[in-house]
Amino acid sequence: QDPSIKIAHNRIFSKESKSFLGSDRIDEYSYEISLNNLKTNSLKIRVFDRIPVSQNEDIKIKYVLNDEAKLSQANNGIIEWEIELRAKKERKISFSYEIRYPKDQSINW
Repeated sequence: QDPSIKIAHNRIFSKESKSFLGSDRIDEYSYEISLNNLKTNSLKIRVFDRIPVSQNEDIKIKYVLNDEAKLSQANNGIIEWEIELRAKKERKISFSYEIRYPKDQSINW
């Protein structure tokens, strides 16, 4: 771990609601990752995070990822960013997802 690179992972939005035209619940989550390079030189960094993957066909997940994000081809919920982090600069990346599932079911993380 490099003390000259600061990383913060924050949930910036969370909402639970019920669908008006159906029997679904909708949970929305948004996250922001802040990267701060305190070094005097630029560097390339790879950032990994996870998003949920449904094992149940009744549970639908919709992702909103920025153009730089790569979703794992293995369908394991791993997302990756390759970032050019300039010297003495901060960079923020964000992603969100929506989980839609029947009211009579619960989801486990």
